[in-house]
Amino acid sequence: MHRPLHLMYLPTPAPAIRAMLERRLPPGWRLLALKREDQAERLRLLGEADALISGGRIMTQAELDAAPNLRVVQHQGVGYHDRIPVPGLKARGIRIAICPVGTAESVAELTLFLMLGALRRFVLADHLLRQGRFENHALRGDARLLHGRSVGLVGLGRIARHVME
Repeated sequence: MHRPLHLMYLPTPAPAIRAMLERRLPPGWRLLALKREDQAERLRLLGEADALISGGRIMTQAELDAAPNLRVVQHQGVGYHDRIPVPGLKARGIRIAICPVGTAESVAELTLFLMLGALRRFVLADHLLRQGRFENHALRGDARLLHGRSVGLVGLGRIARHVME
């Protein structure tokens, strides 16, 4: 009889994320995840991991070295080069998977938020409010509207297409 396969969720998951992952595991798989931040426990669990979901925190070479059974790393999102030890993974023949579609909508929404924030001077308004100054009328003269403006998007990848929508 084969041992169950072990999926390690590298960041310490919120309880709702942990429960969702446990519900969605295929038969024969077991979730390895910390209940609280504990590096010694993380290294112990990595020793059992066959597959790993990374994202939200940097995976170190020492953590990779603690995972002798690891066969695949699924990085949440696309920007993985500075988040996981790519040379170490490649040297061991461990596959790297990304999820390019998963974050495009949320990054597009953040892009719109930042556009509005720049136009409406959110940073200055926040700074003043934290000093106890509500300068609603004083900022109106400097605030701009996005309505009626032309917005230029550099490139037309997944994120820019969502911004256009």
